[in-house]
Amino acid sequence: NLTINLPNAENIGNSAFYGSTSLTKLDAPNVKTIGSYAFYNCSSLTSVNMPYVTSIGSTAFSQCTKLSSVNMPELQSMSGDSFNGDLLLTELHLPKLTTLLDPGISIPNIRILDLPELTTRDNSNLIANNAQGNTTLEEVNAPKLETLNAGDFAGCTNLKKVNVEAAKTISGGAFSGCTSLESLSLPNATSIEYSAFAGCTALKSLSLPKASSIGSGAF
Repeated sequence: NLTINLPNAENIGNSAFYGSTSLTKLDAPNVKTIGSYAFYNCSSLTSVNMPYVTSIGSTAFSQCTKLSSVNMPELQSMSGDSFNGDLLLTELHLPKLTTLLDPGISIPNIRILDLPELTTRDNSNLIANNAQGNTTLEEVNAPKLETLNAGDFAGCTNLKKVNVEAAKTISGGAFSGCTSLESLSLPNATSIEYSAFAGCTALKSLSLPKASSIGSGAF
């Protein structure tokens, strides 16, 4: 087992620890940026402490199948595939993340996604289409996201709690197939597009005080 302490490092480059299967723990308190594939397939890595990192590249921690703890309170920008395939990562709390780049998030057993400052992302789904995480996701907090893209939460069959209160546009199929969703408040939504809530069979309460346009088959 390998524990690495990098007290003075500020940058970790592309593929720096690619495939380092003996690495179990990393403490890098002053790192600001992490390149693409930096820790790809570090299959023994269990925890990461990077309190000042602000950006991480594509697939930076992808396939870290034992990673269960991530501390990145200052992270502002990441790719949706940064934690792709991390089987033990069930909660992701990123209090300062503002920018999410393509593709959509694909974390196999994710239950809670807490992104309170997220405002900017590419055109991909928030949760990647057909990602395994679709069936495990229970709670999403993204209160500053103003647009829900087509199919953002499609097929998230265990989704129960959602806060996207700033959303103005609910694009086609955004919540389609969310069979466990019982209630939702969208206080700023003006446009509900086609099939937005199709197949939401458990939905009992939906607040849309500003909605002015309802698309075909929305419900």
